[in-house]
Amino acid sequence: MNPVRKVRRTNWENIAFERNFTLYFSFMRQCIRILCQINLVRLPNPDMEKLVQKQKIHEAIGAWQRSLSMIPNPQNAYPQSLWPETSIGDAYFLLGEYETALEHLQNAVGNIEEMAEGNPFVMLRLGQACLENHRIEEAKKYLLSAHMIEGEEIFSEDDGKYLDFLKRNVPLE
Repeated sequence: MNPVRKVRRTNWENIAFERNFTLYFSFMRQCIRILCQINLVRLPNPDMEKLVQKQKIHEAIGAWQRSLSMIPNPQNAYPQSLWPETSIGDAYFLLGEYETALEHLQNAVGNIEEMAEGNPFVMLRLGQACLENHRIEEAKKYLLSAHMIEGEEIFSEDDGKYLDFLKRNVPLE
């Protein structure tokens, strides 16, 4: 006897579900295209370049939010919500909007279908957002988790203050 019961959907529910995920993947392709454009845009004025990149990040956030809206509630019960939430949180972090970043990254970790705790990037970004929001104990927990999964390498592309914070506050060896 199999203890796991499969949920049967009506044909109408199957069609709606497939349409939502077709739209979801379409939006994800759009997000990837926008992110590629961020790295390709190079203007002579550095201030103008920052402005253009910021605008592209806002466009990407909008696309991720639209893709997230295609996922039925409760969204944390669907594995497809992990990456839009993580991506939105990451984008807000890059914009310096740390409270909003923290909210989306916590939503990503709260996904009951995916193991975000095992993803070093999610743990790193969540730890950084916690630190920027002065949530020291949580920052230690998540930054240590990222360090345990991938070592110091995970910190190499970000500000050194996060690894320094971890080394000052947690015995790493």
